[in-house]
Amino acid sequence: MRSGKNCTISSGEVYSWVQKWLLHVQLLKDHGWKCTAPVVLGIVLRAASRSISVSAACVDLSKAPSDQAVMTALEDGLPKTLAVLERRLNESLTDRLPRRMRRRRWQVAIDWHLSPYYGEPMKSRNEIVRSKPKQGTSSFHAYASAASCNTGGVIRWR
Repeated sequence: MRSGKNCTISSGEVYSWVQKWLLHVQLLKDHGWKCTAPVVLGIVLRAASRSISVSAACVDLSKAPSDQAVMTALEDGLPKTLAVLERRLNESLTDRLPRRMRRRRWQVAIDWHLSPYYGEPMKSRNEIVRSKPKQGTSSFHAYASAASCNTGGVIRWR
C-alpha cells in the first residue's frame, strides 16, 4: 500500500510541468520560425537547470537557434519591467490553486542560499545582497526555495 504522504518527482516531470506552465502564461511569443516560444523556453530552462549560460545551452543543442536570436526573442517577448513580470508570474501561479487553498494561511519552509559574487551589478544594486564577508567577498546573489509544510508530506528529488 502506498503512503499518501510521500511522493517522488522526477526532474523530467518538473521540466515538463514548468514548460507547460510557462507556455500557458504566454510570457513569450514566437519570434520567427526557429525561435518559437517552446524552443526559447526549452533553452532557458536547460541553461537554468545546468547553471550554464544561454549561449552554452544553445551550443549543447544541435538544432538550436543562435544565442543572439534567443536573447533577442527574450528581450522582445518578456515584459519590460521586473514588477510586471513578477505580477504576471505570481498571478498565474495562484490562479490555478483551488479557492480553499488561497483563503487560509500556509506554513512554508524556506531555504536561503547565498552565492558569492565578485563583479559589478548588471543593471541595478538590487541584484546583489550584502552580508558578512565569506569567500573573499561581501556581495552575493541570493537564491531561495520554498515548500509547503501543510500537506505533511515530503517531496524527494531524484
